[in-house]
Amino acid sequence: MSDYSKQLKRLRFWTRTATFALIFTLPATFVAGFITYGTTLDRVLPFTIFVVLVLALVVAYIRIRTFPCPRCGHYFTVKHPLGANIRGRKCEHCGLEAYAEP
Repeated sequence: MSDYSKQLKRLRFWTRTATFALIFTLPATFVAGFITYGTTLDRVLPFTIFVVLVLALVVAYIRIRTFPCPRCGHYFTVKHPLGANIRGRKCEHCGLEAYAEP
């Protein structure tokens, strides 16, 4: 069996990025708003942090959905482009595990 761990590192990176952005979007925005309250940055910095983290989440989501399986070449997490996001830990087509040991 071939070693696909190098190709799957990109999928793991985008999964971690999406998780980080999802968890920290609102807390980071509120902390930035609290810290900058009463300054000239009180409207700009929280909004900028929110937009950057939401964009990171959107980009990561798109990259996860369109990630090609290293073994079969089809989309890893969905059966077809307009299908529901299955988001399993293995390829929907060939069953390659995303977090399996090499």
